Amino acid sequence: MALPAGVPANGRFSARTIAQRFAQCRAADAASKLALKFTSDAKKKSLRGTVQATITMADNSVATYDFANARGQHATFGDVDAPVKAMCEAAEVSQVTVVVESSGVWDRPVPSDLVKAKAAEVVRLNAAKTKNTETIAAIDAQLALMVGWETGTLAQQTRKAEEATKRATVVADSATIDARIAALA
Repeated sequence: MALPAGVPANGRFSARTIAQRFAQCRAADAASKLALKFTSDAKKKSLRGTVQATITMADNSVATYDFANARGQHATFGDVDAPVKAMCEAAEVSQVTVVVESSGVWDRPVPSDLVKAKAAEVVRLNAAKTKNTETIAAIDAQLALMVGWETGTLAQQTRKAEEATKRATVVADSATIDARIAALA
């Protein structure tokens, strides 16, 4: 089903109006989906940017809207939470797809001395690995005190499983660090 009559394919609207457009699309086609794309401002070097809403109908017809502020200008958001909350409340939806484009905000600059940068990266990774080793030792100390908890109360079983999961996560991170150090060697 194509976009309902009176629903424009694109434009700049308030969250309230975008929600109304989505409600019209959803009334015409229950399979309509809402997605938000957050694009950060590369000049500001922070996650502050604009949001674009896309409504996709079951037949893949699409309406794309830019968020506007109360003055009709492009709305700028300091984080992803605000537009998601606004859309979920106004459109009465519980599921929204969110895409964040960082626009290179966190891209590392290319160092002038690659040898020195590689050595510094290895030092940084080794420090992180040392911290991981300390964390694993602390978790192992906790696990040693939890002998028999796998058959204890539900709270004990849950706590021991959480500690084991934390340990596995840190061990996997250490393996990733080792692989990165090997790649840099």
